[in-house]
Amino acid sequence: MGEAVAEFAGKMAWFLNLEGTEGTLAVAGPNQDTTVLDDQRLEPLYSSTTVAEGVHDTRNGFMSDLPGLVFFTHYDTRSATGQLEYSNQELGFSAIVSEGVADYVQPGSGLLYSVPYGDAAGIWLVRAK
Repeated sequence: MGEAVAEFAGKMAWFLNLEGTEGTLAVAGPNQDTTVLDDQRLEPLYSSTTVAEGVHDTRNGFMSDLPGLVFFTHYDTRSATGQLEYSNQELGFSAIVSEGVADYVQPGSGLLYSVPYGDAAGIWLVRAK
């Protein structure tokens, strides 16, 4: 299991305050700082950390080779595009990858994404450093 994937073992991404197709994206995992166990007394109760607000409810998730999440904000349903963002929970770092993005895939340690309209139209590759 890669280092980035191992960081998220046992954790899940979920939405809080979902209204329509947007909500608050959070990461939840077992809280190791508590002695309170689940009802089966197998693991600590989960706690969640907010990642971002105004996140579109589709096409978001953990990165396969990096310790972080990728997601869409400022989503426009008419053009089916949004602002693609990355959040590294380990470093407390978030960044806008690009605006006007229609879709993305994760080829190895980076992102391949498409921008269908405007001056930045094209297929772009962002490599992790």
